[in-house]
Amino acid sequence: MLFNIYGPAHDDRKLEFLEEIQNKVLSSDLPMMLGGDFNLVRKVGEKSSGNVDVHLMDAFNDMINSTSLRELHRTGSRYTWTNKQNPPIMRLG
Repeated sequence: MLFNIYGPAHDDRKLEFLEEIQNKVLSSDLPMMLGGDFNLVRKVGEKSSGNVDVHLMDAFNDMINSTSLRELHRTGSRYTWTNKQNPPIMRLG
């Protein structure tokens, strides 16, 4: 199974989003890959601004750990998103 993910931008929907992913992963015995933009970070250092909701970061990591998902690390560009303002806010992928 392949899931193309685009997580909610608004924080008030992110816990529900993580719960939905966890339920999908745990309810299937098939191999799966999830990819896309979760609109969440796993570590503070993944955002250039350092402005991170630690509660959501912990919830994201808890979901990954409880479902035994593994991260495939990217090669190439350092940042996957920028707001294109001066100074820019950039996020690691």
